[in-house]
Amino acid sequence: MGTKFSKRLVAVLIALVMVMASAMTVFAAGSTSPGQGETEVSIVNLGTNDSFLNKTFRFKWRGENAKSYKAWMRQKGQTSWTKKATNNQYYEWKGLKTNGLYEFKAEAINGNKSAVSTTSYRWMQSVKATGKSPKKGQLRITWPKVSGATGYQIEYSKSKSMSSPKYAYPSASATSYTLKVGSGTWYWRIRPYKKSGNSYVGIYNGIQSVKVK
Repeated sequence: MGTKFSKRLVAVLIALVMVMASAMTVFAAGSTSPGQGETEVSIVNLGTNDSFLNKTFRFKWRGENAKSYKAWMRQKGQTSWTKKATNNQYYEWKGLKTNGLYEFKAEAINGNKSAVSTTSYRWMQSVKATGKSPKKGQLRITWPKVSGATGYQIEYSKSKSMSSPKYAYPSASATSYTLKVGSGTWYWRIRPYKKSGNSYVGIYNGIQSVKVK
């Protein structure tokens, strides 16, 4: 009788310990969530609208629930980041090298909460191009070869704001590309890219338009 009672007592004590441990685990997990009045912050790069003019690169992002930001930058091959505080959702990095390869991030901050964007790999290079409609339903884009380019990215859309765009990827040897599109006005832009470990994308030329036959 005493042995059975002892076994039951041990089983009850083990179950009690497991319940307490479970409660402690739940409490610990809950303590990492935002407190009352706090919100999670998030951030995303807006790489298609960046610009590079007079050796100044404007890097843009969009943050949610942030009170301030930090812009991060380093040149390819560097291990440490240069960081600059800002209240804007962009930062202008000055003195960058034309044809240089750079990496960018942005950090959104709200109190003790922060979020860091993914890395944006950028090539400080662009290309001038022209477009025309040689035949019905065709948009032909022509440009000079860019030294060191792995290929090109063409973005085109029926919308001037480039919403719902389509893409084409001509090869490194290409200096022209014909898009098969519907009639009407089409908007387009092009940029080179260079693979060097990661794919470093160049700067888009300005948005241009062509009335397709």
